[in-house]
Amino acid sequence: MMPLRAPSSLRPQTPPHDDPVPSAGSSSAAERSGPDTEAGTIEHALHAAILSHDLVQLRRLLQASPALIQLADPPASGLIHMALDANAPAELLATLLSAGASAERLNAQGWTPLHRASEANDVRGVEALLNGNADPRATTPEGTLALQLTSDRQCRRILFDTITMGPSMARLRRHRGPIGFCVWAVGEARRAGYCNLV
Repeated sequence: MMPLRAPSSLRPQTPPHDDPVPSAGSSSAAERSGPDTEAGTIEHALHAAILSHDLVQLRRLLQASPALIQLADPPASGLIHMALDANAPAELLATLLSAGASAERLNAQGWTPLHRASEANDVRGVEALLNGNADPRATTPEGTLALQLTSDRQCRRILFDTITMGPSMARLRRHRGPIGFCVWAVGEARRAGYCNLV
């Protein structure tokens, strides 16, 4: 038995494939996609990942090209400011900071990312920036500390602890909690022979 075929009028038509011949003044796609175009595309992909809060794509791009952090840093304010403009989660800020983005880069107003996160009362953002070695003693051009910009009690405590105790002790206190930190501090003092508590 012979297989049935649809009439030619019912078969899907494929358009003829015309390969345009490049003119003398034009260049082929392979010639156009040089290192500059490719780097621009990767930078654009990094910016898109930050703006869309795509942490998986951001990590993939940074793992494939660690130098991308410096290449894609916008000249006006920097990647951390870009992430703050996009209301990025703290985990995204931490990823950028661990990849080498600057926590001290000033924006056009002369504010650091920590100033902006403090003013926005973004507790997780403040913690991420302090963990990324942001300086809590940095001032705005008007002489204002990040501590003075926040109205959030938790942000104020975190910033105050970091200024008074130092970054590593404040991080330890945040990690252990106030009571856990006190227990740890007493244990360390006993081991060092500074106190003789029973």
